[in-house]
Amino acid sequence: KRGSFFVFFFLNQIRFAIPNAELWTVADQPMEGEGIINFGKVSLEKLCELYQRAWVFCMPSTYEGFGVPYVEAIASGTAVVASPNPGAKEVLAVGKYGILAEDQDLGNQIIRLLQDQTLRMSYEQKGLLRAQDFSWDSVVQQYEALYQELIDKFRKS
Repeated sequence: KRGSFFVFFFLNQIRFAIPNAELWTVADQPMEGEGIINFGKVSLEKLCELYQRAWVFCMPSTYEGFGVPYVEAIASGTAVVASPNPGAKEVLAVGKYGILAEDQDLGNQIIRLLQDQTLRMSYEQKGLLRAQDFSWDSVVQQYEALYQELIDKFRKS
């Protein structure tokens, strides 16, 4: 989402600061430019492999209702940079588990993570912990607690 927008930052800012940086895309439409590798549509297994191999995941989407790709990335141990949309804010706890960057700062934040291994690893570790909140066990427990609360409330009335 907003791939052309991101390619601009990659080619004009990120690649300038880190000449050997690569942009891996998983999209229907291939992107063009030095250092860009297009995978097209991939299987779930390949997507998991790419998440695990990537240093940083970025999806500068202006709107995500929930943000499944962010959960997938942090569950794979990948640091995340995202636009501050509702889904990213929820999954990343308003920046606690990943970086939320306004458009003009997106490239700088990615460069920062690529160049600062300690910071990147910190977000990787925090992201793995946060991903547990979205595991099936955790989601089921939350639903059970909600149902129990509603049952108790109904019984009292």
